[in-house]
Amino acid sequence: MNDKKTVYETLREVNVNSIVRVDQGGFKYLPWTNCWALLKGKYPQATFHQHLNDVGDAFFVSAMGVEVRVTINIDDESQTFTHPVLNSINKAMKLDKYTYTTKKGDRHVEAVSSFDINTARMRALVKCAALMGLGIDVFSDELKPEMETVDSKQLQEITNKIKEKGMKISDVTTAWNLPSLAKLHAVNFDNFMSWMDDNK
Repeated sequence: MNDKKTVYETLREVNVNSIVRVDQGGFKYLPWTNCWALLKGKYPQATFHQHLNDVGDAFFVSAMGVEVRVTINIDDESQTFTHPVLNSINKAMKLDKYTYTTKKGDRHVEAVSSFDINTARMRALVKCAALMGLGIDVFSDELKPEMETVDSKQLQEITNKIKEKGMKISDVTTAWNLPSLAKLHAVNFDNFMSWMDDNK
């Protein structure tokens, strides 16, 4: 009888609670640096590589958008994960800027950049590690619809509150992990304003 644990069983037992983070939408994620450090702590020989397309680019293009692909190798086991390149509200990015329609009007998705591709690559690494067992439970609540951001009235209230508190916009966006105030999800508006009130 073989009592040796599989890679999945070993990584599934790793406690990731200390590195779990929550984005401004309230969903959990693992920073790729901490995730890889934990994995290497269990399997120092582990490696990963990004897949290249036929012309040597580290991304793949289809009519649906741009995606990246990462493989982790541990001993004789390997796992591959393909991840779409997404913008800040999880909309697929393409080589060219495009427009789509919502209830609140047209929205634009900027053309993909090398930064976006690198971000997606590291997300793919974390998801690939999850498939191998590391922190897989963290992503059980990941599937979510696109979330509406604050409207112009709410954005003005936020701006006024920041001025009233004498705070810097950059400090606020950093605290909430936001690329800009306009990217705050509407469902978090009340919590955001309460947080602002609690800041002296």
